[in-house]
Amino acid sequence: MVTYENRYAKVLSKKEARMADSGILKIFVSYSAKDLENIKPILKHISSIQGTKTFLAEENLEPSSEVIQTIIRKIKSADIFLVFYSKNAKESEYVQQEIGIAKGNNKIIAPILLDSNTPKAMLVNTNYVNLSDQEKEQAELRRLYSFIADNVNKKNQNKELVALSILAIGVGALLLNEK
Repeated sequence: MVTYENRYAKVLSKKEARMADSGILKIFVSYSAKDLENIKPILKHISSIQGTKTFLAEENLEPSSEVIQTIIRKIKSADIFLVFYSKNAKESEYVQQEIGIAKGNNKIIAPILLDSNTPKAMLVNTNYVNLSDQEKEQAELRRLYSFIADNVNKKNQNKELVALSILAIGVGALLLNEK
């Protein structure tokens, strides 16, 4: 016979397993393949921020995966949608579709300008990181890294609150069971 305590332990362990991944800030990276070499150094620094996991189609799409469905799923599960915006991205149907999916799923969108092309249409009122101005590039990169680190901290705080809530519910259930 399964006791109440054993059932509670099983439920908690399943929730804890889900929470382990919930502490990771998932970042979807949208870009034009023509800009890939320019963005790799930036992504290397972003990936080095503890608590982040980036999805870059070029590196993360597995052989035999359904490309469109995988990309849609990754955008939907992302916490932040980074779009490296340039003339190439502006002309890319894929980038424009990914922006639409991110907007439609109310994702936090952070455009990063690689050249003088500024976002239009769906991103017109979105504040962006401007890497096209070399004089401001270092300050803008620091701003981008701070933005990501702040979101990692927020996600971890939320994870801790969820853990405390689960613990409180468990203790409450155990106390009710003893009565």
